[in-house]
Amino acid sequence: MRAAILDDPHRRRVAAFTIAIARAMGITKEDIRVLARIAFCYNLPPHAVPFAGAAEILLAQHESYDGTGYPQRRHGDQIPLRTHILKVAVAFETGLIDWRIHPLSRTKRQIKDQSEKEFDPSVVSAFLQIPDAVVD
Repeated sequence: MRAAILDDPHRRRVAAFTIAIARAMGITKEDIRVLARIAFCYNLPPHAVPFAGAAEILLAQHESYDGTGYPQRRHGDQIPLRTHILKVAVAFETGLIDWRIHPLSRTKRQIKDQSEKEFDPSVVSAFLQIPDAVVD
């Protein structure tokens, strides 16, 4: 199963986008390394991911910055920063799956429009500063 996870281009892109956002935010190299490993497993059940801190990050993936998410309706700083970063990376990758339907500019605009609702505005700001060539 481990090889299948590492060979999945979708997971690799989520991890790459997570790293790019974390770097833009000035996250430490060690935290980026941990977050990248968790990003590879973002859609696995939290108990199946053996990395330290993974369960907390993955369990909060459906929480929204404005508190309308689930399961605990946490908001803002109650949600781990790593989760906020991962959520933007996943949303970006999901929007880019079919370039003909969701071009880069539209996907970025949709994420920007969800700033302060679904996504942490500081993460969205860092994400929008990443040059298109890095994520293209």
